[in-house]
Amino acid sequence: MAGSSKSARFGDSKLEETLRQWYDELEIFKSNDEDVQEMFATGGTGRDIFRSIMSLKGVYVLLACLRFDNADDREARKAYDRIVAASWIFERFVKNCQDCYSIGEGLLL
Repeated sequence: MAGSSKSARFGDSKLEETLRQWYDELEIFKSNDEDVQEMFATGGTGRDIFRSIMSLKGVYVLLACLRFDNADDREARKAYDRIVAASWIFERFVKNCQDCYSIGEGLLL
């Protein structure tokens, strides 16, 4: 099947593909808490893979522009859910867990 790569599941958008690739590399290198400038450093201390996916300037533009909520209805949503932007991400995480995993008798919390 054409387009069955890992990134194809997240749509055909170039931005989505780039973000998926970026996220995969962050997972591989365990870079969640690493400073962005350190990841892009030259001289042997940074990682070339991050620079090959996106420029440092591109990362800063995304960090400045991307939002997880809609500014038009933010106030109305805050009236019933104070963490409305994070709620969507959490609900999506829970749904993905429910879709991918089943609880069995060996569950340990």
